[in-house]
Amino acid sequence: MAFATPSVFTMAVLLVLPLGYTLVWSFQQVSYGTEGAWVGLSNYVQSLSTPRFLSAISFTSAFTGAVTVLLVVIGYGLALLLFAVNKHLRTVFLCLIMISYVVPLVVGALAFAWLFNNTYGGPLDGLLRAIGLNYYWLDSVWPARVLVVIETVWSQAAFPALVLLAGLNTVDSNQIEAARLDGASWFQTQRFVVIPHLRKLFALIILICVMDNLRVFDQIQMITPSAQNLGTESLMVYVYDVALGNSQQLGLASAISVMTMVITFIVLLPLLINTYRDLRSQ
Repeated sequence: MAFATPSVFTMAVLLVLPLGYTLVWSFQQVSYGTEGAWVGLSNYVQSLSTPRFLSAISFTSAFTGAVTVLLVVIGYGLALLLFAVNKHLRTVFLCLIMISYVVPLVVGALAFAWLFNNTYGGPLDGLLRAIGLNYYWLDSVWPARVLVVIETVWSQAAFPALVLLAGLNTVDSNQIEAARLDGASWFQTQRFVVIPHLRKLFALIILICVMDNLRVFDQIQMITPSAQNLGTESLMVYVYDVALGNSQQLGLASAISVMTMVITFIVLLPLLINTYRDLRSQ
């Protein structure tokens, strides 16, 4: 117990205490340097009646769904590729895949934005313009959304790939051979033998990807600074702007944060229940 006390104290200071302040401030009108004035549910009513908040929920939900699906599909494809090649090529591919995972999010997002920045001669923008794709990637609504999704998938793809690669090494080769002898195609073998065996890993990956991307912030802030105008404003970017932007309304930002936590919990609850059942069944 004595060894755990410093960790418990640190967690309480860094997590529980700020959460308590956020909950209290959500019922107050608070500005920097002043004490809060109690306003009841006013902040929550104001948030729910603001189209900007609903737009942030819509984008965050769509973004999380799209990124999670792409990460599962691409991660599985990368895992199959890594599993199929020999050890030397696997080492090379692993190094290439891990580059995106070890680069800090802010640095990776800035570099990614530069690649498509037509003002500063982004090489990928120049290449796409050469083949007829003339878009202002950082200033147009759908191109900007696509870029944010692509950069997020690029930065996170190593995680599902490595997890599923480890899972592929546990698949019984005898079952695969038996399926082939029964006349199953490669796709049928994946669908009825390999993927069911990796079901728990897929559930874990989906849980973590949803949890991470519901609070997406860095890449949106770096790639699309004018996120509100482009429709790429996530809930975390919205909270940041309300709390630290021109208005600096800590009470309103706290109410939005509390609702974001509630929404996140509701979305994650089925995944958490499924993961718990899987663990109980082992």
